[in-house]
Parts: sequence; structure tokens; C-alpha cells
Amino acid sequence: GLLLAALLSTGESVAVADPVFRFGDAQPLGIRGQGGFYASGPELSSDGLTLYYSNLVVRQAIRQSLSDPWEDFSPVPGVNSGQYTKHPTISADGLTMVVQSNRSRGGDDRDLWMTTRSSLDSPWGEPVRLPDPINSSGSPPSFERDPELTADGLTLYYATDANDSPRVHDIYMVTRPSTSEPWSEPVELPEYISAPMQHESMPSISADERILFFIRAEWWDLPHTIWVSTRLSKSDPWGQPVPAGGSVDRFGHEYHVDVSHDVSSLRFDYQPGGGCCGELDIWEAPILAFNFFSDGDIDASGALDARDIDRLTTEVAIPE
Repeated sequence: GLLLAALLSTGESVAVADPVFRFGDAQPLGIRGQGGFYASGPELSSDGLTLYYSNLVVRQAIRQSLSDPWEDFSPVPGVNSGQYTKHPTISADGLTMVVQSNRSRGGDDRDLWMTTRSSLDSPWGEPVRLPDPINSSGSPPSFERDPELTADGLTLYYATDANDSPRVHDIYMVTRPSTSEPWSEPVELPEYISAPMQHESMPSISADERILFFIRAEWWDLPHTIWVSTRLSKSDPWGQPVPAGGSVDRFGHEYHVDVSHDVSSLRFDYQPGGGCCGELDIWEAPILAFNFFSDGDIDASGALDARDIDRLTTEVAIPE
């Protein structure tokens, strides 16, 4: 604690070779069966009071406080269509959402669609298909999936099989200067993350954009495991990824990972015994410690405050 406090007082970042996370026990949230036969693709709001998820439609569970149980489990109005709509991601202000859907052409031609609203009390607007080349209009149809917005809504990570074998996905990103401007051309993440002839998908990024969780498999329907990559700042390159391990390693049957904005918990889909998707439920594990680096501002509030210092000095282990 004293060593870390001294390092924090200098304002310098601390780095070690490999990210190491320590997770508490993973437990099911009991979302499966609430408004559908399975639950998948969790996305926790920045205040932790709304959990977006999907089965064949996008739903939301609500709680009154962080200690209250989840309730409601209703479809999100204005977002779904008569077709397949899944795996929502939402900006920290709650005003922009991106989903994957086959609403335009059906079948396996799944694209990314974006919707916005003017305030948290306003209805969602009609979803708009993101333009090519984010989505691909080629034949055979590609499969764009697993959108992940950064907290500010200015970077979008997603997976696509447009440039690899069918159903072998790679992770790409696009950016924009502001929410009123168009997205850039897609850029694939480095090969040590988005590896050729391997399946990488389902990215989730922390609010400060320095921690990236994702799913890796040799093939899309083979065992999936959670991996993590880190970097010192959002302008630095991503580091070499490593398996997340610990209680979130459920024998290769993990899907759709979601890290909370304050890096205090991790959610993921898990189906005991493997397979997909009848018994998929959303599980959650607390993040008790990590030791890859920190400048102290874990919750990305823009300041090193008492909450950061309390958590860092009591929970985050820095190697001697």
C-alpha cells in the first residue's frame, strides 16, 4: 500500500510485462429464463443500474441500487425488429446504442445498426445501418457482430469475417472526431490480437480505453476463452494478450465478455457443459486486483480521487 501510494504521488504510470487479474468467484446472475430461454451479450450501463442483454431481441434488466436484485427484463422499445437483433453496446452517457441485426436481408447477413436518443427519458430513434465498409454488402454475406462502443462513443470495436474464412472473425475498430461526424475506415487490430485463421470476437473495453477483453477460439464453434490485452494510455499500442484465467475460465465455454466502467467486475456468457445456446446465462465475477499498471485513475473520472486511492492501495498488487 505504501509503495503504491508513493508511486501514485509521482503521477507516473507503473507497468509490468504481463497483465494479471485476480477475480472473485463467478456466479450466475439468473437472467436466463427472464423473458426468454437464454441470456447473452451483457452490457452494463455506466451507473451499473441497467443491464442490457439479448436472446433474439435486445432486453434490459433494471435495479434501483447496486445492492438490489435485477427486475423488469423487458425488450428495449424502438430497437428491435421482426428479425434477429442482439448484442447491444451503449455509450457512457446512455445516448448511443449499436446492435447487430439481420433486419435488412435476413439469414446470416448480420450487420451493425446504430440508434440514438436525445436524453435518457427519450425514446430510441429508428436504428440506422452503419455504412460500408464497416458492414459488407458482398456475396456471400459477411457476418458483422459484437459491437463495442468506447465510453465517449467515438470509437467502435467489432468483429467481422469479411476478410477471413467464413465464421472466422477478426476484431476491427473505427473512430470519429465527434458523434455528429462519420466513422473512419476500419482498421484491424494487430495480428497478435486479431490473429490470422483464428477466431477473435466479442471485445469489451474499459472506460479509460486501457484494458481490452475479448474472446479467442481456434474456430468459431470450438472452445472459447477470455483473453485480455492492456496498454499504458489510449494512444499507446495494445500489449500482448494473455488468457484472463481464474474464475472466468469456465473450461472453454465462455462467450460475450463485458467489463464494467470502473473495472470492478466482469460479466460473460456461460453454458455449463458447452454448446449454444439453450442454457446460456450471464455470469459475473468481481475483479479484486490487477497488476499491469496504473496512473491511479481507475474509474476514468479525470482525477485521482479518494475512491481510486482507496481501491488501489487496498486491492491492486504491484510486484516488489
